[in-house]
Amino acid sequence: MVRILISRLSSTSSRSFLVSESPLRSDIPIQVPILEPSASHPTSTFTITRAIPNVAEYAKEQLAAIITGLASQLRNVQVLLLACDGQITHLQAQLIIQNMHLLKLNKTLQIKEKGKDSDAHLQLFLGGFWHVLTNDDFIVLQEEVKAWKVTKEVQKRQKKVKKENKQVLLAEQKCQWELIHKHHEEVTTAYKEECVRFKAHGVKRNGWPKAPKHQRKPTLDEI
Repeated sequence: MVRILISRLSSTSSRSFLVSESPLRSDIPIQVPILEPSASHPTSTFTITRAIPNVAEYAKEQLAAIITGLASQLRNVQVLLLACDGQITHLQAQLIIQNMHLLKLNKTLQIKEKGKDSDAHLQLFLGGFWHVLTNDDFIVLQEEVKAWKVTKEVQKRQKKVKKENKQVLLAEQKCQWELIHKHHEEVTTAYKEECVRFKAHGVKRNGWPKAPKHQRKPTLDEI
């Protein structure tokens, strides 16, 4: 039942977060339990402890009526049992969903309580559970934490170096772009002066040189 419920939840849009790694948001409330009323099926007076009638005291038609009544009562009992089973299954499904939500909420609270960098000290309650200090699993977990801290520090240094290198490249890019822009302005000014001279000497426009094109801005990879 649990496996089927999880597979069905993963295909929904409202409860798929329960079976995913997405963080729990505060705007997602815990599902309110739905308490259904008792099944409104006809009650039955059938009981296995009732006295068995003496068939010799009844006519054939009377016995047929008794049998028909007993069969009807048995059907009512069966319908009532099926309805009760459905209600129990529904309540169990609600409990499973609420438990999944609470587990996800507990995980979110643990992350919040750990803080931004809670691995600065020895962790005695990894995963929210206590451990024996000499336990092999606990030692392995501590070694994993230490290795993770080393990896995190290396990544932090690499990120810092990468950021510094990028700042240098951006400064060089800005400098080159200013030189390109300045050179283009000088070339454009000289071109306009040359066009004025051509016009003064009566040179046709199709004989004028082409206007200088602005060089594109260099990318960081080209620097």
